[in-house]
Amino acid sequence: MKDVFSHSFKKEEIKRIFVVDPGCFKESGHNIDLVSRFGKELKKNHEIFVCAPKGKSKFQKLGFDFLSISNLYPVLYIDEYSNKYLNAIYERFVQLSRTIFGLPTHLFYKFIAKSQLQKIIKKNNITNKDLIFFPSSDYYFANAAAELCKKDKINLSLRFIGVLENAFFRRKRDLRSKFFSVLKKCNSQKLALSAETLRYRDYLSSITSKLVEYSGYPIKLDYKNFNVSRKKIFTVNNPLILCLPGKSRPDKGSLDVPMLANACFEKFGMKVIFKLQNFPKGSRHNKKVTEKFTGHFPNIEFMKPELPRDEFEKTIWGSDVILMPYAPDVYYFRGSAIFFESIERGKLVIGRGGSAFSDNMNTLNIMDRYYTPSEFTSLIEDLLNMSLDQLEALAHSRVNKYIEFKESV
Repeated sequence: MKDVFSHSFKKEEIKRIFVVDPGCFKESGHNIDLVSRFGKELKKNHEIFVCAPKGKSKFQKLGFDFLSISNLYPVLYIDEYSNKYLNAIYERFVQLSRTIFGLPTHLFYKFIAKSQLQKIIKKNNITNKDLIFFPSSDYYFANAAAELCKKDKINLSLRFIGVLENAFFRRKRDLRSKFFSVLKKCNSQKLALSAETLRYRDYLSSITSKLVEYSGYPIKLDYKNFNVSRKKIFTVNNPLILCLPGKSRPDKGSLDVPMLANACFEKFGMKVIFKLQNFPKGSRHNKKVTEKFTGHFPNIEFMKPELPRDEFEKTIWGSDVILMPYAPDVYYFRGSAIFFESIERGKLVIGRGGSAFSDNMNTLNIMDRYYTPSEFTSLIEDLLNMSLDQLEALAHSRVNKYIEFKESV
């Protein structure tokens, strides 16, 4: 995995890898899955230690040693409660805390991250034969690690996805640029940098003056076919199934689905069905969405807000197309775990233009992109004119293009 290792500290020289992810704040989710994927690949040649707030039992089952660290990101728990009043109170509390206690809390979090990281280094006798790797770099722990790397005390590999590196507690401060300035001062022989999208890779390279590699998900191709019993032509009784999997959020475009569903219903009737997970019961969007959608959009089907891992995977398997109407401003530099998980299962992906992953992958003819409802319905019309066999063949050819692309960068 060349994106994890620097050209200076070669993988054969590294004995142990300490995989750090403060974003593992609950027992499931993309962070847990990503750490597991990287860990499985790296375990072939190295001893793996996972440092995270949650996931101990799963990581230990995979044969990784587990070291506990704190979750320093209260923003991760917004909309996580099942009661909407608790969610509202908690979100307001976080906002007020950032306004009133932003500086002292920020300094306290920096102290905790630095102390816990130093404790891990000392207790485990981490040397220049070891590597500290962040598959999803955050602000506090990765920043503390970068400071140590700047002093040539550790080998460090940071992979950026555009999420928690922006989640510092102080308001109205551009602390991310200070973080990146630390990276600029690090010895390139002790530091490896990578990013989940080409756009973010190029941006990080320009501001750090360092080599930054592209690093997608470690994917494992698995072409199961859950549609073998279906007819080969799409009809009202055998509709094209578009799915927006994963937890519903405004920035993932969940609130834009009615616009797309309505455009498709007017043109194709019930030949096209949309499936998406509802907003969590305690979310302020749940009641509004349920009232707004129910009875008005017959071609939208709701799934449970939270899906166990096996149900989540079956949802992707049972879909013809994965829909990703993600907000371009939020995802301007970001990639998406859903994209990689869809690709490895041989699924077609359609995304809203403007995000880093949709623009990059559309240019490479790996996924389709739209900007307007009319462009979206044109893409759907092209798919409806294909047989199921043709659809799957197209999807698999795009998967192969992604594999070729990943091997070339």
